[in-house]
Amino acid sequence: MVIANAHSDDVLPVGPPVALEYQIGRNADIERLRLSLGQHGEDIVLVDVRRTGKTTVALCALEELSAAGHVVPPIDARANAPATVDLAQRLAQQLAAHDSGVLSAISNSGQMLRTLYEHGRGTIGLIGDAQLRTTLETILPATLREASGTDQLAHVLGRAEAVATARGVRAIVFIDEVQAIGAWPDSQALQSMLRERLRRSGGRVGYLFAGSEPTAVQTLFRRGSALDFQGIEHHLDPITTPAWFEGLTRAFRLLDATIAEAAIETILEA
Repeated sequence: MVIANAHSDDVLPVGPPVALEYQIGRNADIERLRLSLGQHGEDIVLVDVRRTGKTTVALCALEELSAAGHVVPPIDARANAPATVDLAQRLAQQLAAHDSGVLSAISNSGQMLRTLYEHGRGTIGLIGDAQLRTTLETILPATLREASGTDQLAHVLGRAEAVATARGVRAIVFIDEVQAIGAWPDSQALQSMLRERLRRSGGRVGYLFAGSEPTAVQTLFRRGSALDFQGIEHHLDPITTPAWFEGLTRAFRLLDATIAEAAIETILEA
């Protein structure tokens, strides 16, 4: 892979998720998620503390699934209004972006997915596109806008299933920072609806949840809880020392710079 004009904010970002071509030491985690979600039809709960790379791993796996043709709308549950109606409308906008062709100018699947992720956090506005607005109306008609958030989300998830079925692919709905839904006013209705869908078998919609407050996430999905289902809880493997050395050396090389082994050792000891 040839990467032109690499920028330090992309190669070594502080805070945001890292692109697939720049991630360090997460290949095994990414591949496990790709296989589980894309081939085995499994639902995943990705649990770990903040700043360990959960969103990076999730988006990298989804990038590969997107490149294979799957529909992969990512949503950050902490962003925007803390209510299911907002989640439903942002998911509808993402499906509309997939269907309307508004993303067709973005040839790189990773860039497209990161655009969708930022859109799913409410930080960019794709909604100004006329074709997208028309497509959005078919996914979430105005007649449904007064329905409950749970009913709206159920309808949008049904549309995701229909789109995936028509294309012969899977739709993987990624809900990041899922622990946030536990404090929403309509949380119980949302959880009950999701549980019913998660317990279905043979459908074309899969779910990837990620959360950075392990206790809160485990409370949501523990046995007997509203979101109890037969999914897989996945914890990230520690990044090995050789992977750090290889990854940091490669990152600095992309920036036309070098880093001494002693400097890497100092970073890892910090």
